[in-house]
Amino acid sequence: MNDGICIVGIIVEDRTHEAPRVQEILTEHNDAILSRSGIPLPNRDAGLITITMECTAKEREELMGALGALEHVETQCMRFA
Repeated sequence: MNDGICIVGIIVEDRTHEAPRVQEILTEHNDAILSRSGIPLPNRDAGLITITMECTAKEREELMGALGALEHVETQCMRFA
């Protein structure tokens, strides 16, 4: 059962190196992702990705855990009931 809607913000530093793995992780969780938007920050070799998800708490935690395990990736979540 879905836990509601959430927005996950993802900052990817060292984008050149980290982007391929971030993409793999997002693809692994694509069933729960409703939308995705990315903004490159080329002067910092970084990017900001926001995704909107409808998922269980477990799915959200798995995605954020996998992304957070990457050295140059930070995530934050805002959940709506």
